[in-house]
Amino acid sequence: DATDFEIAERHRLPKLNIFDGKARVNAEGGPFAGMDRYEAREAVRKALQSKGMFEGSTPHSYAIGRCSRCNTVVEPWLSEQWFVRMKPLARPAIRAVQDGETRFYPERWAKYYLNWMEEIRDWCISRQLWWGHRIPVWYCDNGHRWAAMVDPTECPKCGSEKIVQDQDVLDTWFSSQLWPFSTLGWPDRTPDLEYFYPTSVLVTGYEIIHLWVARMMMAGLQFRDEVPFRWVFVHGIVRDAQGRKMSKSLGNVIDPLDLIDEYGTDALRFTLAEHATGQDIFLNTEWVSGARNFANKLWNAARFVLSNSNESRVESLPDTSRLQLGDRWILSRLEATRDEVTRNLESFEVASAARAVYEFIWSEFCDWYIEAAKVRLYSEDEAEKEAVLAVLVGVLDQALRLAHPIMPFITEEIWLMLPLDRTAQSIMIAPWPEAQPERRDEAAERSFSQIQQVVSAIRTFRSEYRIDPKLQMRAILVTEDEDVAGDLRSNAGVIRQLARLSDATIQTGPRQEAGARLVAGQVDIFIPLQGVVDVEAESSRLAKAKENAALEIGRLQGKLSNQGFLSKAPAEVVDEQRRRLEEQQSLVAKLDTQLSQLRDR
Repeated sequence: DATDFEIAERHRLPKLNIFDGKARVNAEGGPFAGMDRYEAREAVRKALQSKGMFEGSTPHSYAIGRCSRCNTVVEPWLSEQWFVRMKPLARPAIRAVQDGETRFYPERWAKYYLNWMEEIRDWCISRQLWWGHRIPVWYCDNGHRWAAMVDPTECPKCGSEKIVQDQDVLDTWFSSQLWPFSTLGWPDRTPDLEYFYPTSVLVTGYEIIHLWVARMMMAGLQFRDEVPFRWVFVHGIVRDAQGRKMSKSLGNVIDPLDLIDEYGTDALRFTLAEHATGQDIFLNTEWVSGARNFANKLWNAARFVLSNSNESRVESLPDTSRLQLGDRWILSRLEATRDEVTRNLESFEVASAARAVYEFIWSEFCDWYIEAAKVRLYSEDEAEKEAVLAVLVGVLDQALRLAHPIMPFITEEIWLMLPLDRTAQSIMIAPWPEAQPERRDEAAERSFSQIQQVVSAIRTFRSEYRIDPKLQMRAILVTEDEDVAGDLRSNAGVIRQLARLSDATIQTGPRQEAGARLVAGQVDIFIPLQGVVDVEAESSRLAKAKENAALEIGRLQGKLSNQGFLSKAPAEVVDEQRRRLEEQQSLVAKLDTQLSQLRDR
C-alpha cells in the first residue's frame, strides 16, 4: 500500500508487483503464484500457522478504496504513470499569496493553502478512465515515445506510421486548472482573454482549495505569468439539518431545484447568503420558508407603493424643506444601511450584508415607514401625498439596488415597474447607491425612536390585555421635555395610526392620570381602562395566572434544592430548570405590574 511504498522509497528497496492485471498472484509469489488475491491471503495465513509464525488476529474496520463503477476493492498496483514536477510551479504561487497579489477571505485559509503548497509533492496526472482529455503522448512500434501539441501522423524519430496514443486521460483537476484562461480562447490571444484575465473574485468551498484553487494559481502563473484572481472567497459546505454531508447513500440530499420550485430562487439565494459566515451551513427548510416570507413582504410593499403612484413619474426624492420627521428618519436609516451593506460586501461579510438588507426592508421600511406614510397618503393634502410618495419610491429604488446582488429576480421585476426616470434598462447595470452622508440625521433617528417606543409600548399593552385589535383606545402622553412634546404633537396622526388610537392627547409636565401607566423613554403613557378592559374579569385572569406561576416556582425551587437531582441530572437539564425558574419569576413580576395597573385605574 502507500505506506509500504514510502518505506521502500526511503530504504531504496526494489519495487515489485505481486499481482497481475486481474489481481492474481504472479510469479513473484512463489508457491502462491496463480492464486486469486483472497485465496492467496488465506493460504499465506495457513502457511504462517503451519510454521508456528502466526501470533493471532484482531478484527478491525478501516476505510477501503473501492471502484466507483463496480464497487470492487481497489488494490495498490505499480504501473507506469505520468507526473508533473510541482515544486518549481508552487514557488511563484506561494509568493503571490505571501505578497498579497491574491488574498484569501477568511484570511485563515491562506495559511491552509500555504502549508499544503510548501509541502507539495509531484502530481500523478494519469487516470485510467473512459472520459477526459487524453494524455498527449504517442508510441511507435519501434519503441519510441514522444509528446506533441498536435496529433501526429508518424513517429518524429523513425518515421513509422504505426503509432498509438497513450490510453490514459488527464486527471480531472489537471484539466480544471486551465479553466480561468482556457474558457477565454487560450492559447490564442483573444480579446476575451485580454479583457477578462485575470478576474477579480473566486468563490469556492474550502474542500477544493488544494484540488482546484492552488492548481489554478500555479497554472495561471505558468501559462499567463499572472495570478488568475485577486481574491479567493472561501465558503462552507451545505449540509443537512443534522450537520451531515449530503450523500445519496444516506438519502439526505437536498435538491436545490426542489427548494426553488417550492420557495422560489431568491428565497434559496437569500437563505444561503444569510448563513454565509464561512462555516458549514446546516440547511433547514424553515430558513428557506422564512426567506420566502421576506420576498413576499418586499413584493407586497412594492405593490402598495405602485398602487398609490398612479404610474406618474416622481422625483427620486422631494425637496428637503418638505420632509417630515418620518422622512428624515427613513432616509437616515437608508444611508446607514447603504454604508453597512457596502462595507460588508466589500469585505466579503455576505451574511452581515444580507441581515442588514433584511432588517431595513422588513422592519424599518415596511413595518414603520410605510405604515406611518399612510397618514399622509390618505390625507386631502396633495402636496403631502406627492412628497411622501416621492420618498417611498426613492427609498424603495435604493433598497432594491442594495438587495439585488442577493435577490436578483424579484428586485429586477419590481425595479422595472417603479415610476422612475431611469437611464439603465436593468437594475443589473444601474449604479450602486452613492454615499450621501448629508442624509444621516441622528437627531431625527432619536426623535423617531421615541415615537417607536411609544407605539411599541401601546402595542404591547394591547397584546398583554388581549384587547380587540379593532378597538380604538384613548391615550394620554405626558413628557417634561418640550422638544419631545413637539415631536409627539407633529406626529400625533402617525401615533394614532400605528397604535390604533381614537385620540392621543399630548401634555407636558409631571402629571398622574387615571388608568394604566406605561413608560416609553421620556414619555409616560396613560390608558383609561373604562370601556377598554373588563377590569374584574381581567383581574381574575391575571390572579389565576400568577397563582399558577407561583406553584410552578415552588416546584422548580424544590427540584433545584434537591442535592440528589443536582448531582445526578445532566448539566444541560439542570440549566434548563434554572432557566424556567427565571422565566416564571419574571412572569410573576410582570403580572404584579399588570394587577397594580388595574387596581390604580
